Amino acid sequence: FWWMFEYLNQFVQNWYYVGMTEAHPLLTFSWTTIAFSCVLPAVLSTYAYLSSFTQMKAPFERWHPISIIYSPPTGWLMAGLGCFGLLMIGIWSRLLFSILWVSPVLIMLGINVIRRVPTILTPLGKGNWSPVVLSALAALVCGGFWEMWNAYSLVHWKYSIPYVHAVTIGEMPILGYAG
Repeated sequence: FWWMFEYLNQFVQNWYYVGMTEAHPLLTFSWTTIAFSCVLPAVLSTYAYLSSFTQMKAPFERWHPISIIYSPPTGWLMAGLGCFGLLMIGIWSRLLFSILWVSPVLIMLGINVIRRVPTILTPLGKGNWSPVVLSALAALVCGGFWEMWNAYSLVHWKYSIPYVHAVTIGEMPILGYAG
C-alpha cells in the first residue's frame, strides 16, 4: 500500500530519505517493504482500539446523514476526480502536491461505491460519522508517533513541501498533521 505513495512522490518530491546506506537494491527493497508494511496494520489497530471506547464513538454516531455518498453516480464522480487529480499532479506537481494523498483514496472508494461494496463512508448514510472521525484520529495518532520516532533516527525522512514548510513539529509541517 505505501509503495503507491512512494511512486507518486516521484512526481511531487515531498519527502526523501536520509542516512540510508548503499546496499543491494533487492535488500533495500526488502527492508523498506517490511517497514512500509506496518502502516495499514498500525492505523487499523489504532482505529480498533479507539472504537472500543463507547465514549469515543457515541458523539459521532447520530450526526446528519449523507445518503448520496453511497450512490453509483457519486462513486463515478469520486473515481473520476481521483483519476483527474493524479493526472494534474503530473502537470502541476508543485501546486497540487497535496492531491497525492486524496486521489488514490477517492479512486478506491469510488470503485467500491460503484460496486456497492461497503466502505468507510457507508455509515454516513445513516448519520454515523464515527468510522470517518475515528479513522482520521487513528491516522493522526500513528502519524504523531512516526514523526516522533523519525525525528532523531539515523535513517529518517525529511520533507520538502512547498508553501507550508515554515512551521514544523518534528520534521513535518504542521499542516501535514491535518491530513
